[in-house]
Amino acid sequence: MLLAAACGFDYQPSYQPTRQPSAPRPTKHPSAACPYIAPIKESECPSFLDIVNCKDPSLGPGDLCEGDGECGTDKNLDNCSDDEHTGADIYRV
Repeated sequence: MLLAAACGFDYQPSYQPTRQPSAPRPTKHPSAACPYIAPIKESECPSFLDIVNCKDPSLGPGDLCEGDGECGTDKNLDNCSDDEHTGADIYRV
């Protein structure tokens, strides 16, 4: 860089720094039948992925659910996997 400055070149980085990833935001309340939910991190995935659907009325705060596009869930989230399931879409109420 000093050599470039001595030769009359202006050193300008050619990249832009990336932003820090933000925490997932809870989904909007699509209907009265759907709870507020947010995707979990891969490190929070349960060992058993065959869990209730995110539209299940028995869900309470802190419960995990599996989304299939209902209640604003993303069918392609694929944040959890195990030996039986690949690409489960797991959310926390």
